[in-house]
Amino acid sequence: MARITPQDIIKRQEKADARKETWRTIYEECYEFALPQRNLYSGHYEGRTAGQNKMARVFDATAINSTQRFANRIQSALFPPYREWCTLEPGNEIPQERRSEIRQALDIYNTRMFDVIRQTNFDLAM
Repeated sequence: MARITPQDIIKRQEKADARKETWRTIYEECYEFALPQRNLYSGHYEGRTAGQNKMARVFDATAINSTQRFANRIQSALFPPYREWCTLEPGNEIPQERRSEIRQALDIYNTRMFDVIRQTNFDLAM
């Protein structure tokens, strides 16, 4: 197996950025209509100046509302708020006779993990 060097990763990242750049205008336009006040793709559009009226070309809230509903549906499907949406399980390398013991320990860690997540703004950030 060939080892990947940091230079290999940098080259791959530069190639990916170049491919992404060919779609920049489409991404920016999508952000302009679907998330006009955020525009997280490039930071600023319309001359790359902050503080402009970013709702100038938005004529109704269809794209904005649809984007928010879609994001809520994705969150509800993948990371439902206030629910334990995953379970830690023993891996294949754990001997069968120790799985019950390991599963009990992982249940404690799983509960603690979600206790910590509930104390953060994870649900809101999602």
